[in-house]
Amino acid sequence: MTPRRTSVVPQIDRVQLTTVAYADNARLAARRRLYAATRPQRDLQALAMRHLPAEARVIVDAGCGDGHYTARIRAERPAATVLPFDLSPGMLLGVPAPRAVADIVRLPLADASVDAVLAMHMLYHVPDPDAALAELRRVLRPGGTLVLSTNSRADKGELRELRAAAVDGLDGIRYPADTTAHFALDDAPARVARHFTDLDESDLHLTAVTELTDPAPAVDHMLSTLAADDAAAVAEAERRATAIVRERIDRDGAYRITNHTGILSARAPS
Repeated sequence: MTPRRTSVVPQIDRVQLTTVAYADNARLAARRRLYAATRPQRDLQALAMRHLPAEARVIVDAGCGDGHYTARIRAERPAATVLPFDLSPGMLLGVPAPRAVADIVRLPLADASVDAVLAMHMLYHVPDPDAALAELRRVLRPGGTLVLSTNSRADKGELRELRAAAVDGLDGIRYPADTTAHFALDDAPARVARHFTDLDESDLHLTAVTELTDPAPAVDHMLSTLAADDAAAVAEAERRATAIVRERIDRDGAYRITNHTGILSARAPS
């Protein structure tokens, strides 16, 4: 039998997304822990709320995940109806109703039926982001607001390098291609402008640095991106990654990761 080597899964593998990467919120939670050591600290929820019109009464949270943004909107806008949708049933388990499993390119909503839509760090998981933008335009009323976020191609490059070094030559480990490039911050305004008007780019460039003196958050983030049939291979990848990060901390005083993300809002044409 030919040994199974480390492999990169197709750029957008929706089965892998719903059964491994986002089968539940455990891997997402591991990634979020990385940001406790990020400076400056930014409240992305608060920034997103700032882009949502106060008068919006029906708000869609597309690709809502575990309801991170849904909970904030419901708490601060109790008069609004918030509709969270996600492709993964497992991610929705802890999200209070109303909620629904749905594909962002086929939302179960009437034309021009909502006032605002959030699509936070999710369009790079969609096989055809332009089709998703067109669908969001369909469900938004004329003048309705789209709020989205994504990362630049340079985001967390250090973690991609760490993963490549840690899994090099190991059998049976799979991980996704760099999906950020599928809908990157670098060209997001131009792509959004094909479907929407009045772009607000005031929060488009949010740069920060994560400084770690403990390898665990970086290693846990890396492990959250892996799929494998061989526990020993994963353990070896973890050992290698921990050694790499520890060596960098001992040498430089910290393991530094650069973060490049941003939020963009726009309006549906009248």
